[in-house]
Amino acid sequence: MRLHGVTHKRVALGLIGTALVAAILLGGLGLRLASGDRDDRISPERQAVFDREDAERAKALTEPIPSPFGEDSPIVRHLEDLLALSQASPVPDAIVRRPAGAGIIVENGQAPLAGQFYHGENSWYETKGGQKIVVYAGSTRDEPPRGVLVVHVDTVDGKIVSDAGGSYLAPYGAGALRIVSAEGEVLTLQAADGAKLLFDVASRRFLSPETGEPLATPQPPTPSPTPKTGRYGSSAGAIATVGIDAGSLANSATSLGAREACSKLALGDTVTIDITVDGVPAVLGEDGGGIIGFQFTLVYDPSKVKVIASDTKMLLAANEGSSAVSLGDTTPDADGSFVVAVADFSASSKAVESGSGVLARITLEGVGAGVSALTLEGFSGVNAPAPTGVKLVDAANNVYAVDNVLSAQVAVDAPCP
Repeated sequence: MRLHGVTHKRVALGLIGTALVAAILLGGLGLRLASGDRDDRISPERQAVFDREDAERAKALTEPIPSPFGEDSPIVRHLEDLLALSQASPVPDAIVRRPAGAGIIVENGQAPLAGQFYHGENSWYETKGGQKIVVYAGSTRDEPPRGVLVVHVDTVDGKIVSDAGGSYLAPYGAGALRIVSAEGEVLTLQAADGAKLLFDVASRRFLSPETGEPLATPQPPTPSPTPKTGRYGSSAGAIATVGIDAGSLANSATSLGAREACSKLALGDTVTIDITVDGVPAVLGEDGGGIIGFQFTLVYDPSKVKVIASDTKMLLAANEGSSAVSLGDTTPDADGSFVVAVADFSASSKAVESGSGVLARITLEGVGAGVSALTLEGFSGVNAPAPTGVKLVDAANNVYAVDNVLSAQVAVDAPCP
């Protein structure tokens, strides 16, 4: 194969040389008389040279100039070399799409999700009722990883419908999930260990591939306490407190009032509780600080209360330019375990929040008389520096240590303990 640089240089020199020759030939008209005239002072030999140049000039003006793109031109040969290279090493199609049921499977693990929480395998999407519904399949970043589907919904003009999305953990023991086919809105999934599962997009439930019945999502055994680790350790740089405030009237997105450990409500009435954080370190630029995401599970007694609403546009959405997106469970939720996961996808460092405030404001409805404990827990094998499983992430994607986690209670048609 020729050196492309040499070929280019030869082409350039050839064109320059042709231009110089043309300029000299044409310039000769102004330096001497036309060939039809004779100057007696010019010798016959010299005149013969002039006559020959005039004849060559006349021939050049009547014949077309050869194109530099002829069959054997250096430029054409160079382009043929490039074509041969591209055919020898074709660029693969980076994203493969194929129809599946009511939608399309996209064989691409990339997803607009917090990388410190999720690993993506592929996705499926459909357009329905003026909305685009996307299901991302993959696993949590826990150890061992646990299969998870994240549903993201936005309007056809790109507005996120945060309350319609959520994350759905596969039955305990299933590793990373991949979408392999679909029938209507029922997705067929394959776990990393080869097991098959079904997921009904409409009902947001995992189904048995044998019976088609909904599968339970059992919680794993509580992990043994592990030492706190992380950028800030467990000293002054850690998060001081994450807790449940059974009353929300004294709090705002960026400030905390007096905390209530228990609230009372009548059967059928509602109460709003706050999940609060106190003492998020200041933003340290590239060194971290601040908060850009959090994740926990609110555990409650489903025979006493159920979750009917959740607002996560609080502390994480307080600064201008924030783009906080909820990736947790949707409401209503009545199974006793409500996953809350939020990430701020803003690229602006000015959008990173710190200090104290409300992470999530959750509304509960009384469904049965008695007292329900409210606790904060995490996923299996949680990759968090505290045994609570509460995960808070700083601007450099480091997980904070949490010094103190506070629980609470709600009493339905009963006194607080």
